[in-house]
Amino acid sequence: MMRHSYVMKKVPKAIPSKTLPDGAVNGNGDVSLMMSGNPDCLRMYVSKSDFWKAEEGDRLTGGLSPLGIIEIRTPQLAYSDYRVEQFLDSGRIEGNFEAAHVKLKLNTCVCAVENTILIELEISRPASSLSAELLTIEKNGAVCEKVSLGDTQYITRSFADPGLAFETHGIMAMREISRKRLEKSELIRIAVTVGTNHDSAAYKRNTLERLSIIDNTGFERLKELHGRWWKKFWQKSGIEIHDKEIEKNWYAGLYILACCSRNKKFPPGLWGNFSTDDSMAWHSDYHLNYNYEAPYYALTSSNHIELMECYDAPLEDFLPYAKEYARKFLGCRGIYFPVGIGPLGMDTSKIDGTKEHGRLFLGQKSNASYAACIMAMRWYGTRDEVYAEEHAYPFMRELAFFWEDYLSYEDGRYVTRNDAIHEVEYYSDTEFMPKRHDEVNPIISIGMIKMVMRALLDMQSVLGFDPEYTAKWKDILENVGSVLTFEENGKHYLRATEEGMLFTGLVLQYMYPAGEIGSLSDKHLLDAAYNSFVRTDAWENDNLFCSYYPQAARLGVDPDLIIEKMKECIHNRELGNGLYSFGGGGIENNSAVPACINEMLMQSYEGVLRLFPNWNLKNDASFFGFRANGAFIVSAKLKDGVVNAEILSEKGGELIIEKPQGGDYYIEKHSRVIEFKDGRIKLNTSKGEIIVIKNK
Repeated sequence: MMRHSYVMKKVPKAIPSKTLPDGAVNGNGDVSLMMSGNPDCLRMYVSKSDFWKAEEGDRLTGGLSPLGIIEIRTPQLAYSDYRVEQFLDSGRIEGNFEAAHVKLKLNTCVCAVENTILIELEISRPASSLSAELLTIEKNGAVCEKVSLGDTQYITRSFADPGLAFETHGIMAMREISRKRLEKSELIRIAVTVGTNHDSAAYKRNTLERLSIIDNTGFERLKELHGRWWKKFWQKSGIEIHDKEIEKNWYAGLYILACCSRNKKFPPGLWGNFSTDDSMAWHSDYHLNYNYEAPYYALTSSNHIELMECYDAPLEDFLPYAKEYARKFLGCRGIYFPVGIGPLGMDTSKIDGTKEHGRLFLGQKSNASYAACIMAMRWYGTRDEVYAEEHAYPFMRELAFFWEDYLSYEDGRYVTRNDAIHEVEYYSDTEFMPKRHDEVNPIISIGMIKMVMRALLDMQSVLGFDPEYTAKWKDILENVGSVLTFEENGKHYLRATEEGMLFTGLVLQYMYPAGEIGSLSDKHLLDAAYNSFVRTDAWENDNLFCSYYPQAARLGVDPDLIIEKMKECIHNRELGNGLYSFGGGGIENNSAVPACINEMLMQSYEGVLRLFPNWNLKNDASFFGFRANGAFIVSAKLKDGVVNAEILSEKGGELIIEKPQGGDYYIEKHSRVIEFKDGRIKLNTSKGEIIVIKNK
């Protein structure tokens, strides 16, 4: 069984923070808990995915906010050493503190099945003066309340100013559940229930009632259900590799997403739901020109589709405004998204006086199309027709309408003009800055247009919708722009734009996540992509960490070099809790290790399944539960240079497998043995069928 944890022996320093905390973190996908404070005064910051100060366009005071603080005081531990352990496998935090004759053991978790925090405190006897209290955060215009009702205390915090996009009200309620005298210690159990008005109009009553019915038996039951949830979560997929530090960070990447990505209407923004201060940087909003999408890069291949259920909500909530912006600002059908949005249709990009209609589009036309890349990954990996019909297809259909109207047809091809590959500095009436607004055919826009049209046509072929648009969408796919290269010092590189910026590391996003360059591509294009990768040299880049490593895996960069650079970056950037400190974003960086390792162990993005395609065969490795394009669930083991694998066909359909390295293989299918002689083999599969690959 997987067992990985982070041990922290220093008191956290970056709490409260405008970005990510450096203390132990835990969560259930909606409520999060962050450890801070000294042993004699431990503080647990509590945040919730929907606790927003919904101040549109104000990048200074609005955004995701903490709800409150749980404080545990034990004065006798003033000179205790600090030791806190964050367990990834069981989703809990344990603290051990000792000074003189006083010992305190803390066990806490945010229950995975309901919004209740479970706290167990084992304190040595004779009992110390241990106390627990809820603290309000009274600033930033919040209205707070603190109340004691018998054995229950609760706090409330609200943002309800008339100018806000929506009101937010939250409550935390705490009660001591039981005390049990042990031989040399005392065990105290405390429960804290959490709720907001976005859960229910009766959030306050419901939260208090939920707390009132928890007794010792109920506490035990919640602990048991919590453990079951995490056990089931880790049964969906896993890896075992020679480098245990990288392996731990693979699990940590998924752990962090599980802690913050389960509220179906309020997905995680830049900093997840790990808010320890008001006015989080950039609102902690949904930046659509890569930041919002990046945390989800590895979830399809890791077979955690359930963590993607919240992804579409803010995009769909914003559709009425995006349609209005396309019509009003560009005279187009379809949808036109600014760089930043919030939940429930909130526009965090409003800046009065900008030349871009009082919004921050930052010169880019590709934001909505970039957002579709996660929808495309999910579609290809699941072939879920209900998801396609209800979410992915309608969204991409609007994108197709936008590009039909916005693209100009010139000399037999489609061209996007006045489009920017990088964010253009926003400007006001007195600061007119037209820099890069006039760029032509940015490679990211071209890649995302192709990705959208390709996925849309694929879904259309299955669903049978809108046949009258098929010819037009195919024409755009085949004739949009042209991916250009340029030569410098005898080497060819991908060109950033046809007219405008010559080169930027962003050119590689045409390959990943857009998926428009791969091992089957033209050699000139592949060589240009590889040269661009080397030129970019972004192993520890603030904005490219999340994409540069999976790009390396797809390009076939030396796997030992990838692991070496990944470890260097972990040592330099990780906060000691699985989170990373980069200037360009927050939880986006938690996808880098799982996305890269997944691509090193398995690839399927060109419709061809490849096992251990970019792995040093001298290093034994295994994985289970990976999801490949075409809705195949794959488990494989590399041992002594030889591969064995099992593939479950979830939906049926065609499966193309590339012969693994390491010897001669055969396939078992329906008790038939098929020789695996050629470079690739094509099989027709039925729903539920299992294909086995074995070495001779």
